[in-house]
Amino acid sequence: MARALLFATTALTALAAAQPSRGQDATWRQSPGSSQLTDAPNWSSGAVPTGTASFGPSDTTALTLSNNMTIGGWTLDAGAPAYVVTLGANLNFTGAGIVVDGGDLAIINTNRIVFQGSSSAGGAGIANNSVSGMAFFDSSSAGGAVIANNGGMTFFDISSAGSATITSTSNGNLNFFDGSTAGNATIVNTNNSVISFVFHGSSSAGGATITNAGYLAFRDSSTAGSAAITNTSSLNFFGTSTAGGATITNTGGLSFFNTSSAGSAAITNSSQFFFLGASTAGSAAITNTSQFFFFGASTAGSAAIANNGELAFAATSTAGSATITNTGSLNFFDTGTAGSATIVNTNKSVTGFVFHHSSSAGSATITNAGYLAFRDSSTAGSAAIANTSALAFAATSTAGNAVITGAGSLSFVDGSSTGHADITSGGTVTLATTNTTGAATVTIQSGGSLGGTGAVGNTTIQSGGTLAPGQLIVNGSLTLNGGATYAYAVGSLTSASGSASLAGTLQLTGSSAGFQNRTYTVLTAVGGVSGTFTLVSLPGVSGHIHHGANDVTLVIDAYKAANWLAGQGGRNPANVAAGLDAGIAAAGGTPPAVFNALLGQSGAGLVAMLNGLSGEAATGTQASAMSVSSLFLNLMLDPMAGARGATASAPASSLIEMADLSVGRAPAAQGGAGWSVWTKAFGQAGRTASDAGLGAAGTASSVFGIAAGADKRISADTLVGFALAGGGASFGLGSRGQGSGDYFQAGLYTSTRLGEGYLSAALAYGWNRYEVSRSVSLGGVSETYSSAPVAHTFGGRIEAGRRFGTRAFAWTPYAALEAIGYSASGYREGFAAPATGVFALTYGARTTGTVRTELGLRADSLTPLAPGADLLTFGRLAYGYQANTQRSVDAAFQTLANSGFAVFGARASTHTALATLGIEARFAGGMRVSASLDGELGDRHRSVRANLGLRHSW
Repeated sequence: MARALLFATTALTALAAAQPSRGQDATWRQSPGSSQLTDAPNWSSGAVPTGTASFGPSDTTALTLSNNMTIGGWTLDAGAPAYVVTLGANLNFTGAGIVVDGGDLAIINTNRIVFQGSSSAGGAGIANNSVSGMAFFDSSSAGGAVIANNGGMTFFDISSAGSATITSTSNGNLNFFDGSTAGNATIVNTNNSVISFVFHGSSSAGGATITNAGYLAFRDSSTAGSAAITNTSSLNFFGTSTAGGATITNTGGLSFFNTSSAGSAAITNSSQFFFLGASTAGSAAITNTSQFFFFGASTAGSAAIANNGELAFAATSTAGSATITNTGSLNFFDTGTAGSATIVNTNKSVTGFVFHHSSSAGSATITNAGYLAFRDSSTAGSAAIANTSALAFAATSTAGNAVITGAGSLSFVDGSSTGHADITSGGTVTLATTNTTGAATVTIQSGGSLGGTGAVGNTTIQSGGTLAPGQLIVNGSLTLNGGATYAYAVGSLTSASGSASLAGTLQLTGSSAGFQNRTYTVLTAVGGVSGTFTLVSLPGVSGHIHHGANDVTLVIDAYKAANWLAGQGGRNPANVAAGLDAGIAAAGGTPPAVFNALLGQSGAGLVAMLNGLSGEAATGTQASAMSVSSLFLNLMLDPMAGARGATASAPASSLIEMADLSVGRAPAAQGGAGWSVWTKAFGQAGRTASDAGLGAAGTASSVFGIAAGADKRISADTLVGFALAGGGASFGLGSRGQGSGDYFQAGLYTSTRLGEGYLSAALAYGWNRYEVSRSVSLGGVSETYSSAPVAHTFGGRIEAGRRFGTRAFAWTPYAALEAIGYSASGYREGFAAPATGVFALTYGARTTGTVRTELGLRADSLTPLAPGADLLTFGRLAYGYQANTQRSVDAAFQTLANSGFAVFGARASTHTALATLGIEARFAGGMRVSASLDGELGDRHRSVRANLGLRHSW
């Protein structure tokens, strides 16, 4: 640069020495002898002009300059053709410079053009191809020229680029010195040399429109003025230069060095943007969507920064008093500081707004609606932080003396400290730090909470607020106002170095229950405890509080399942709970670990667990065995077709035959002797509803089998017989288990006729063997158990009735009494590996019975089909009453002594409606075929049975 200045000074001195004492005007001849501008004969005056050279019509317009020329100016007159001037020597304008009133002037410079005084490049088109180039001095101007700068172009003094259009190519250098200005020029620079496009001294970019695709620099005290600068390459400010009020769009590299300033510029950055040294963003309005960094001792000044990219402060840089709106990434590194800036952050990413290393939030005013983090050894300084989202301190960072407010989440982890901050929160303040020196003043408002492990200072929990300590140190005094909650989990502790003033409630949380009484220290206060807590227990947990002079202790009572059913579930879960409680107490409060799953359970959740343990499926054997016995008794004493119920004075035994014989007519199936054999196949399905009072599950059941028998008439009015039956039965209680088994029944029956009436009776014995299984899931353990109980039944039925009617139709009112006894020995559940048997039950011996009475009406009709063949139709409607419908077993856990309890199955209906509909075809020779459908319907159970029978009499 110094060499260029020296060259320019020398050239100007030589030119000045060559200038004549006064200007001389001349006009380029119409037909000059040559194209040489310094040939005197080519001019109208016969001498080379030094004042104003005028150009009009001429047949020579491609001109050359081979010798230096100093002249006041060139004027292209109206009507002038287009001139092209090639400069091979120096051209110096000292007057008006170039004036184009007509035609067109193109200058090709291969040497040097100088504008002095107030001269102007006017409207010329100039191709500057010289390193010596073009120079503007004094108040000269580039006017409205269109300049292709392929060499050197320089503005000095207070010269201006005017409104020129300047394209500075890869070989062109453009420099402004002193107080020169780019005026309102349009400048395009593609030279990326570091001396290609530079503003020096106090020069200015004025109001120029600048497109920089090379290298553009402002040095010394220069300014970008009010220029519109589009930078796609490298734009730099040095020294004390400033971006002034320029509008800068940066898609390349933009940097401020030394003590330069962004002034009041409007800057849009979508590439790389740096402040270095002691530079400042001034009062600029900056929009960043890419990388924007402050290094060294730079500052954001009072700039307004909208950051949607990556904004960082490093080294000793500061955000100054800037206003920063961050939707991107904002980071402070090293000892960078937020200064007194106003920062609004809405980025919720964990990398959104972070202080690293030893950086500080200074005295900034920060509104955080995203994620704000302090890491390493950074500090919140004395900042005012309004947090409505997430604020986190990690590593050894500290909240310093900051004032932190808001309803967002605030967390301290690792070795971070609450410092001496003033924290007021309606949100969640969580401590998980090893620091014990934190002494922040904490106020928790309604809806907020303070919890975890760490250290704070004077702490107040207002009404509606919650204190949920882990190992909390209060380096000061603790106050819980009325309506506040102390959420206590077993093992937690609050230790205050000052006093503790207590009110509100102590709320148990977590898994606090146990099978033994336990005592815990909840709080200690060196300065003394005043006031009291009210205990609010978890479901399934009870206890009481002791308030001492310097501490608060809590006694949690041993868990008793029976106490926490809250009246829900009925008798079964209550009985199981009582049995468990007794067994656990007998075990010293240490049952198998899997039973710990019951701890803390209450209400409906506990009911479900206890029902799963109850072994209720075992009650299904009683209901099933008694049902089979009742079914067999009814088969033996069925007084309708193909049965043995109401004999007449003939070998046949149907009620209808009473009418046949009373009119002296033998039925079609009348046999010649008094023996009959019969068989019946049957199947029955039923369902008993769940029983809320007992807590018993609904039961689905089924029975199928075949019965066969023989009877002999021992007198005209009486027969006796025997029968056998066998088959299978099953029942299911849904998730509580199921069973299936085999049975065998043997019975005796008799019936006698009393005029038009009858009296019948039967006795039966039953043997029943079942396979019962159930699955239990509790505390992560799932096991399946099975058992094989054997039960015996003993039943009897007596029935009496009288028939009224004719052979065609009759009805028979009747009454019956049925009694059934049940007996089973005790048995144990078995299991197979990998089951451990922890939930296995032992069942006690059981003897019980039931009695049912029936009152009903039977109807029958006999229709002759053909000689030797009749069709009998029949039906029944009756009411049954059964006083004892209870089915139960006594059980105990094999792994818990003294854990016995009774469990009940769903009860059958006390009041039942009975119905039958059937037909029988009877043929000569004593053969009969029958089919019938029987149903029972009660308020608690219903069943239906289908029968198919065959009988032969002789």
